[in-house]
Amino acid sequence: MWIKKWVSDKYIKYKKIKFVRDVGWSFSAKIVFAICSILITVIVGNYAGASSLGIYVQVLTYYFLLTILCTFGVDSSILKHIAEIDDNRDKGKLLIAAMIIVVINTSFLIFLIFFLFSFLNITIVNNEITRGLMIVAPSFFFKSINNIYYSYFNGLRKVKLLSIIQIIEKLSITLLTVFSLFYGLDIYFVFKCIIANQIFIFILFTILIFKDLIIYFPGRFILKHLKFGYKSIVASAINQLTVQIDVLMLGYYLNNADVGIYSIASGMGLNILNFMLVFQQNFSPIVSKHLRNNEIEKLSEKILMLKKRLKIISIIITIVLVIAFPLYVNTLYHDTIYDGSIFVFYILLVGVVFRFNYTWAGSMLTMGGYLNDNLKCVIIMFFVNGLLNLILIPTFGVQGAAIATSISFISGILLLRYYIKKNINIEIL
Repeated sequence: MWIKKWVSDKYIKYKKIKFVRDVGWSFSAKIVFAICSILITVIVGNYAGASSLGIYVQVLTYYFLLTILCTFGVDSSILKHIAEIDDNRDKGKLLIAAMIIVVINTSFLIFLIFFLFSFLNITIVNNEITRGLMIVAPSFFFKSINNIYYSYFNGLRKVKLLSIIQIIEKLSITLLTVFSLFYGLDIYFVFKCIIANQIFIFILFTILIFKDLIIYFPGRFILKHLKFGYKSIVASAINQLTVQIDVLMLGYYLNNADVGIYSIASGMGLNILNFMLVFQQNFSPIVSKHLRNNEIEKLSEKILMLKKRLKIISIIITIVLVIAFPLYVNTLYHDTIYDGSIFVFYILLVGVVFRFNYTWAGSMLTMGGYLNDNLKCVIIMFFVNGLLNLILIPTFGVQGAAIATSISFISGILLLRYYIKKNINIEIL
């Protein structure tokens, strides 16, 4: 009975803390995201084959990279500034300014893609990847605005609403993908489903946010976003490249099937890190406010408490994954070609677990306004990861990509620790 009472008391205590409630909702969304991502990978791998899975992963990698260019760092800008101002009209003006920038930038990028691929016949990696990108390109418009909406609501700390929308988004694209492949449609039809899914989320967000929109040309707010965004976008794009450069270089040096095999291991690793984005997303507004008020001691106390809990969680996750991943591959994938992903996963797990404990710190330099040092950090890591992949992939193949990624994850956190200590005087390790 005392155990039941202790658990009940703890639940009531933590339920009253907004950060804990927000993390709970975000974790629920990430669990759904992880399950759906695994389901999509299994369905594509079994029904379309390793080569189609490789095409799918590479197209999505370019898709997310190009989406970063479309938003031009405005998603980070709106998250930072919304969390720092109290006037609701100014928040509405910030939102309109962000949308104006994104619409103009995305329209230009979509035009550029069709011009390069259709008129100049330029290809990326191979014809399959180029075809997939051309199909999915129209969704950049909706995906980019949706990212602005996500940042806006995150800045307002409406995490419950955001989590519900994220769950709806992932469930809908999963259902569309599953039904498409079950009915014998090819991987390129799945890319058309991505467009439909983003349009649906765009409509849903617009309905929810309509009352906050202000008909106004926010010139000074546009300048504010551009000033912050042009520095942030370079860091965001290079950071995303650093995480995904293994997939891009595997596609260049090897073939689509090898990328498909590797993606089973790397996808599981990224799902683990996505759970940590829960803490980063909910921690970023808190970091921004504490740094603005120069409350370094309070922020340090919260970081210390967070680190202690994450160490325990990471140990449990490591033990479970070491045992469960081979069972997952052998049970759910029909073709023995996918068995090669097991050893790759174990290599990746070393770097993933280390990064897992400190991913929450990824936005501290941005939220503190230290954009130049944040940029230096991600540029250094991009070159380290790229160089390692360049050296190891031609010799060791998919295992080489895993070694390079794992080393870069560890060294990236060490570098981040140096810059945070230098600028904010907080120890994250």
